[in-house]
Amino acid sequence: MQRILVIGGLGFLGGRITQYLLSKNYEVVIATSRNLKLKENYLGCKTVKISWQISETIEFAIKGVDYIIHTRGANARDCENDPELALKINALEVVALTQAVRKADRVKKIVYFSTAHVYKNPLCGIIDESTLTNNLHPYATSHRAGEDIILLEGEKRAITSIVLRLSNAFGSPINPENNCWSLLVNDLCRQSVEKGTLTLNSNGEEERDFISISAVNSALSFFLDNNCDSGIFNLGSGKSISVLEMAKVIQNRVDNVLGFMPNLKLNGDVNKVTMNKSLEYRIDKLEFVGHKMVEMRNSEIDELLKFCEINFKRKNE
Repeated sequence: MQRILVIGGLGFLGGRITQYLLSKNYEVVIATSRNLKLKENYLGCKTVKISWQISETIEFAIKGVDYIIHTRGANARDCENDPELALKINALEVVALTQAVRKADRVKKIVYFSTAHVYKNPLCGIIDESTLTNNLHPYATSHRAGEDIILLEGEKRAITSIVLRLSNAFGSPINPENNCWSLLVNDLCRQSVEKGTLTLNSNGEEERDFISISAVNSALSFFLDNNCDSGIFNLGSGKSISVLEMAKVIQNRVDNVLGFMPNLKLNGDVNKVTMNKSLEYRIDKLEFVGHKMVEMRNSEIDELLKFCEINFKRKNE
């Protein structure tokens, strides 16, 4: 049985990945610096306490591990407020990780989750892996540094280093307290339950590439199960839609799942022409190595709505 270490396994993305890997009968270990009791969704999972300032704890966490999946990272807002924290979490901790990996004798593969926002802000136009990365936001630059550290480790040692530049992921978290409610789809689904309306703070014309966590897990499974060369891969659905279109999709799913049609409000200027609104986030490289992207948008939204209905209440109740 392959042993996988998930760094950030108690977070939004890492939690769903951990749950998925457990369902695939991997031996999963979560490395965490927090003292949290695992939810029942994590049954069968092990945890190991880690301190990024103490190398021995990192080495202990890696011992006996075949694959490492790195999902830990400071979010965009925290990075903007504290660029030093961004560099510490998204880059320097990755240095500490690779130093420990060099002392391990078993790690074969590292999958590092980065972000599509390393390319530019706003994210628009035609983007593939050859597109220059020129976003100077601390969130982007710190992740870009983390990418380089992982890729360099792959060059130095016989380890496959995969960097996944994730687009706009969405889905239900393991824990309602996970920091995921600023994500557009998650926010709109929660709004529908708490307020009965969907409010966009724009005219909704800008396009985004939305990808369900289920589709993310499917792509991750491909990289774990198949031999691929080290490298950077865009990870998205490959099909962009406008924010307004996504809001309308959620409207219809609310009607289907929760039995009512929420109102949709636009706080932006509906007559304003949005510049740089189109996006084509290409995943040709991912498909070239053999992964067939199957998007599970509606089912993911449905599960997210059910999660919100269970965990959140109407504000006026």
